[in-house]
Amino acid sequence: MGRLRKSVSSIVVIGALVAGCGGETALDGPTIYANQCARCHGSEGQGGSGPALDSGGRLTGWEEAEIREVIRRGVRGTAMPGFQGLSELQVDNLVLYLKQLP
Repeated sequence: MGRLRKSVSSIVVIGALVAGCGGETALDGPTIYANQCARCHGSEGQGGSGPALDSGGRLTGWEEAEIREVIRRGVRGTAMPGFQGLSELQVDNLVLYLKQLP
């Protein structure tokens, strides 16, 4: 009985750790945008010191892969830095958010 209880407890702990890790790394697109992008690109993508990213802005017609590349590497010769510290999931969430800006 003691072994079974330890096994069940281990499974519960591992499940909690996995769920917790996912929550920390899988920030949603709007949160990532607010924390990393809004200062330069405006709170709703309307532009500021950086170009507009909303439907009339710079990303119009861009493929998702192109947007991912800019997020990862930045744009040489501009103030746009690369964000290598974001996970693939975070970049995907950010790209989805950017593509739906009005």
